Amino acid sequence: MRGEFACIDRGFWRIVWGLQFPGKVTNLLWRVSRGVLPTAVALLRKHVIISHVCSWCHEYNEDDLHILFDCCFAKKVWHVIGLLNIVQVNMNDTVIDVLKRASTIGTEDQWVMGALFCRSIWYRRNRWVWDKLNVSVFGIKSVALNLLTDWRRMMEENGGKKGGAYARYTVWCKPPEGWIKVNIDATCHQGSEFTGIGCVTRDDRGRFIRA
Repeated sequence: MRGEFACIDRGFWRIVWGLQFPGKVTNLLWRVSRGVLPTAVALLRKHVIISHVCSWCHEYNEDDLHILFDCCFAKKVWHVIGLLNIVQVNMNDTVIDVLKRASTIGTEDQWVMGALFCRSIWYRRNRWVWDKLNVSVFGIKSVALNLLTDWRRMMEENGGKKGGAYARYTVWCKPPEGWIKVNIDATCHQGSEFTGIGCVTRDDRGRFIRA
């Protein structure tokens, strides 16, 4: 199945890797393609006790196709940015089917916008589910356009070639001999008392020690 999956979507992923999206966008597309985006329907399949109904419209099952394209709020977003005709959903479509078709119907810029807005719509869904913060269509546009600006800057700096700004910013450098390196990241949720922190430790040969 893994080989079959890779063969069927090879052209799609060639486009994704060639465009060098920010990691958060590529990660979203990959999780959608593997069916592991934690929507309500996906969580129910994992025996998580949760309502299957969309938390926005309260009418339909919350799967990835609904949340990104079919929900009333998602349709409003696609209409406002002028891409509703590019991301039409047919019966039995998957999210990847919609995006693959959009890559042939629209221009490259429209397809890029589509992928970035998918990430922003998912971001809005999570802010509502976890923090009860209602991000408007304007807020969704702001998040997506900031991603677009970063993406275009990276492409300009790199001349459209692979290994650009995002690659340069995320290269891990090993510590001096005899030392270990601890990389730390953290996040704070606005409006709540929750803070998350994580770290990973590696030695001077890049070998994992502890996380």
